[in-house]
This record gives sequence, structure tokens and C-alpha cells, in this order.
Amino acid sequence: MKKSIIVSGLLFSGMMLGSVATPAVVNAADDATTTSETEQKTITVRYYLGSPLNTVGTETVSGGVGTTQTLKKIPDGYKLAPNVSSSVKLESSMGDNSNVVLAVVKSTDAKSITANVSYFDNAAQKSVGTESVTGELGASVKLNDIPKGYSLKNASDSSITLVDPNGNGSYSRIVLVQSAVDGVVTSYKGVATTGSVNTSLYDQKGNLIRSRALGANTPWSVDKKLVLDGVTYYRVATNEFVKASDVSITGSDANTNTNTDTDDGTISSATNIQKADRVAVTTTSDAPTYLYTIDGAMIKGRALGGHTPWAVFKMATINGVKMYKVATYEWVKASDVE
Repeated sequence: MKKSIIVSGLLFSGMMLGSVATPAVVNAADDATTTSETEQKTITVRYYLGSPLNTVGTETVSGGVGTTQTLKKIPDGYKLAPNVSSSVKLESSMGDNSNVVLAVVKSTDAKSITANVSYFDNAAQKSVGTESVTGELGASVKLNDIPKGYSLKNASDSSITLVDPNGNGSYSRIVLVQSAVDGVVTSYKGVATTGSVNTSLYDQKGNLIRSRALGANTPWSVDKKLVLDGVTYYRVATNEFVKASDVSITGSDANTNTNTDTDDGTISSATNIQKADRVAVTTTSDAPTYLYTIDGAMIKGRALGGHTPWAVFKMATINGVKMYKVATYEWVKASDVE
């Protein structure tokens, strides 16, 4: 009778005579000393609409460290928001069962929106530049043309979410800026959160630190702010800064008071004077919008243009009417703006 024997992947045939012990099967692939397995990672991708707290779906992604995996289970009726990658890279820095949070928009909301941004200097009470950005409704878009010599008053304004308040695909938006003192480090208290990839670090002179980086989707405490050559950085460790454009920032400048004028507070007809609940308003009428003094008297000879945006500083109840302060001694009714 014939007997087939596999030895190290080769096949032999021959006659079996008498009692012959069958050699053990040896496969080269079984030699554990010649191979190594790639570390595996499993993460959860969480899709959200509008607010990161509004989860609309999840997906489990697995693979080897260093591999890029394509997303396959975006929730029905949704699609990834503009500028959001359709794949994720599995990094060694990711912990087991890490969460990657990605924004989506409704498929039916893929409407093109243009935001006409006006950069407004509170201290000088004037617009110092403009920029128009376009994207899909609900998308978060970065601002790229901040006027030279200025930095954002609020770091969170480095990106804006596109809305459609007028229903015509276009609206005005005010973004507050301040004079930038180049190369000076100021106090800032907040948190910087990295995106879906590792984030580069820089020293105080703006040089890239090649040996270190921040892990993806991680929060870092911030204590200093640096503006250098028109670029804003935040300090996360001794002589280690991240670019504002590479992270999401929450927090504020230390000892900042944007309400330095003192024309109000002594008029009995104004009550509940406090910081405004928004940074800007837009007039809703086609016609000029009337202005009022702190005591509720109409200001003759001055008005706000139709459908124009204005920075606001304070709000108050004047003669029972809610109003916003748009300039020194000048207030506008809340019912006349949006």
C-alpha cells in the first residue's frame, strides 16, 4: 500500500513495508520563532449630530496597530460631516476600547451655506477684517483669514458651525478679535482636546518638537497662551505648546473683562444689567433698526442697518423690555434682532 508523508512542506510517495512508524508532520509555518504577530486594537467609533452628547450610532473597528480602517457603519440617514475622514488609523497610544467621536449630518441637510464673517475689535469698536467660508449645513469649518496683528478673543471661534438663520443659504457672523502682542505668553486657563490623530508639539519659538506628540482624542490642561507670527498656541507642559488650529479649546483668558465701559449702572429704569447671553446679534428688519439710551429714550439720527451683525457686550431690562448693548450709550431691543 502507498503512504504519503509530508515533511517540511514536501510530499513523498512510496511503498510501506511491514510496520513502519509514520514520521511526524512538520510545517515550517508552525515555527513560532520565525514569525511575530501584529498587536491588535479594538476601538469604538461614536457618531454624533450637533452636540457630542447626541449620539446617533456606534461602530466597532478592529485591526492591527498602524493600520487604517475604513468606516462601514455610518448610521442610516446620516453622512460624515465635511472635513471628517471616512477612515481611522489604529494607533498604539489608543487604549483598549477607546472611543473616537465623529460628527455627522443628516443626509437631507446637505445644503451649501456661506457665512460672512466680520472680525470685530471690541477695544477699538470697529471691524478689522472679513472672511467668507462655505460648507454644508451643520458643518464645522475653520477660519483661516484672521487679520494680521490680531488673535481670536475666544479660542473656540477658530471653527464655526454653519447655520441657516435666514433660510437663504447665507448669513452674517461676528467673531471677536484682539490685538496680538507677538511672542508674548499670557495666562490662560482651559483644556485643549486633540482630534482623531496624534497632535504635534512646538517650543516657545515655534519649532516643531520631533520626539514628542499628544495622543489622539485626549484632553490636556492649558495654563498659557502664545501668539507667534500670527499663530496662536497653548501650553500643555513646560516649553511644549500646541497650535490652536490642531485642538479644540475650552476656557478663557485670565482676568479678562470685556465690559470696561461704565455708562450704565446708575439709571433706575435699567435692571438686571449683566454680561450678554451671546456675543453678537443681527438686525432682522429690512429698514434701519432704532437705538435707545440706557433709560429707554430713542436715539434720533442713529440706527443700525438692515440685516447687519453687531457685537454685544451687556444685556439689561429697560422699562420692562430686554435690550442688548451694541455700543457706549447705545442699546437695541432684543425683539429687533436675532
